[in-house]
Amino acid sequence: MTFGLYTGWVFIATIVNIAALLVKLEWSGFGIADETWAVIVLAVAVILVFIILLNNHNAVFPLPVAWACLGIYISLKSPQGYNGEYVLLQITALAGMVVLIVMALIQFYKNHYAVLPNTTL
Repeated sequence: MTFGLYTGWVFIATIVNIAALLVKLEWSGFGIADETWAVIVLAVAVILVFIILLNNHNAVFPLPVAWACLGIYISLKSPQGYNGEYVLLQITALAGMVVLIVMALIQFYKNHYAVLPNTTL
């Protein structure tokens, strides 16, 4: 379980760090709005988690990414954060969180209520 949580956290941290680097480098994003890029990045992250989950079957892997989506949503809604300014991104973060939790629950069920599938020979 620990490895899946750690790997999920490293996965989302890598995406966030790449995004932060692009902001620091003042990357223009090919003229696409920042909110649109953020939505694209979140959607791609959820898709990549799904692809990884198909291969490693670790039911907890999506959970740190879901937690990050929740953090994004809370920050966007907070008066101390962006005060609800980016509605599409809020919806995307919330939807991503729900999809990731459902993915984890489905994988947990497929693993017969275990974090990893039974691989005994």
